[in-house]
Amino acid sequence: MIRKNGFSLLEVAVATLLLGVAAVGILSAIGSSVSAAGAARGHGEAGLLAKSCMNELLSRRSLEPGATFRGRHGPASEWEAFVEPLDGFGADAKGNRLVRVRLEWRWQRGGERRSIRLEGYRRLRLP
Repeated sequence: MIRKNGFSLLEVAVATLLLGVAAVGILSAIGSSVSAAGAARGHGEAGLLAKSCMNELLSRRSLEPGATFRGRHGPASEWEAFVEPLDGFGADAKGNRLVRVRLEWRWQRGGERRSIRLEGYRRLRLP
């Protein structure tokens, strides 16, 4: 009986097929995770920009109830903010009243529109 060392052509073909199937699965999973990481990064950046914009709005001296503010940040993102008095909260003894600032930050990523909404509150002296 003759003993041979090594693998037959059929064994090599089966092993190559199994490695190919495993590689396709791994590369598909990597592609999905890279896409998800990009989306999370975009959401994080938009959140930071929206918070910064909200802080700027809340620190304005000229923040009157009923006011609307709009702006753009780069070619793919825009924001809009509304100032409204809070019902049910009357003026305090010093004439201060609580107002709500609603901010909507919108941006485009991969042909899909996304948005974040924030709310902030501030005391104002109203006439």
